[in-house]
Amino acid sequence: MGLGGELLQTPLGRLASILALSSWLLCLGGCGGDSADAVTLREWLTNLGVDVNELFATPTTAEIDAMRQEWRGRELGAVDVRIESERVLPAGETLRVLSHVVGQQTHYGVVILPPGDHDPGSLPVLANFIGFGRVMVLDVPDTARAYDSRFVTMLPSFRGHELRVGEEAWFSDGDPYDQCDGGTDDAIAFLEAALSVTPEANPSTLIALGGSRGGNVAMLAGIRREDVDGVANIAGPTDYLRPELLDHPNMTALYTNYFVRDLLAGVGTIPEARRRMLSCSPLHFADALPPMQAHHGTADENVPFEQAELLATRMGKLGRAPPEFELFRYEGADHALAEELTLIGERIGEFINRLDPAPTPAVQVLTDDMNAAQDARGVRHVPARRPPLAYGPLRGAP
Repeated sequence: MGLGGELLQTPLGRLASILALSSWLLCLGGCGGDSADAVTLREWLTNLGVDVNELFATPTTAEIDAMRQEWRGRELGAVDVRIESERVLPAGETLRVLSHVVGQQTHYGVVILPPGDHDPGSLPVLANFIGFGRVMVLDVPDTARAYDSRFVTMLPSFRGHELRVGEEAWFSDGDPYDQCDGGTDDAIAFLEAALSVTPEANPSTLIALGGSRGGNVAMLAGIRREDVDGVANIAGPTDYLRPELLDHPNMTALYTNYFVRDLLAGVGTIPEARRRMLSCSPLHFADALPPMQAHHGTADENVPFEQAELLATRMGKLGRAPPEFELFRYEGADHALAEELTLIGERIGEFINRLDPAPTPAVQVLTDDMNAAQDARGVRHVPARRPPLAYGPLRGAP
């Protein structure tokens, strides 16, 4: 899953190519068609006596405040950081594979330094948040044109995902379906780990970029960390507390495998299922979002365009008008946004330049065919710029 075509060569086109590093295709299980006589998830829950209206009721202020407090109490610093592998790429970039511990689980990720020697604190940071996909692989490309020379690129591999670099592979522990809230923990913890061993990184500006699940994580990171200066979200979900998603052929798998998994097994509770959905729904914490740019295709069959509209409506009610918040809609475009990638790259480049006055040559996006859902070598990532992560108050916390 990736974007199709050659690497883009212009500076702003290179930012478009970063976006494709992210296989932002969220294809969880329903992309291949459904059995005509299969029971729906809604029917399954109802047959078990679950009140769907109660399950998807609008979250209360108490629930939202409790979620903020839970986030505040999590410890996500750099723990047991090791450099597992280091190599020089064809264009002279240094690529390091790091391991670190999140909770009791070992996770992996990649740091890529541009060619040459760099003074401490001289390079801004890009963190590349991967989409979900079916194959759950972060396949880091070994190409001379993959990375922009201005940035340190940081690519966390999420829980339950395999990291591949050339012929080597590492597997991160954990439940891959805990992909949003747990994925945000993973992203924050990896950035802490990477910054602890990358003195060249500049702790000045952080822009979180991601697509699909990666876009959702970018928004949640922007909400949970005060040091995120801007978010660019490409086709990422914004609110899982929507009953219509139970009937969505692609989104259903995440509910079955994570949100309502325990309810289906007869051991869960509605409050816990709601907590899981709320923790993955940036819409309900939108007051804490930093400046943000959103991109979404109106014909997206993986993450409905209505998800973007919900956030745009909420941001409007909060008085967040351009350039504080912008939604770019791409008429007739699907989840891959393949034909729109160059334009998206230009717009995100302009967004970065507004937040960071230093000239931004834009970040590279690798291009693959995002529709190749079974291509294990095609799952890519979307970057983001990031300073050191201090564990201060949560944005918007009471």
